[in-house]
Amino acid sequence: TVAILQAVAVFDGDGNGEVEKISAEELAEIKAHLGSVGADTGEPFQKFLEYLKISKLEDMAKTDMKKAMNAIEAKRMAKK
Repeated sequence: TVAILQAVAVFDGDGNGEVEKISAEELAEIKAHLGSVGADTGEPFQKFLEYLKISKLEDMAKTDMKKAMNAIEAKRMAKK
């Protein structure tokens, strides 16, 4: 039951149909991590945005933070 309630909360944020966006701190963290794997500009950056289905980082839903960090970590591991 708790998982269902959490899923509903994630889907519809606070009930007004808007999804909660990442904070300024989370945005800075994502940008720093993207820079550390060379994916902060150009084609790698565009592919990252497409993967998350957003047009700019500021549009990232808070619920996509883990997905974004996992993608960055996978890129980091692929570079080794």
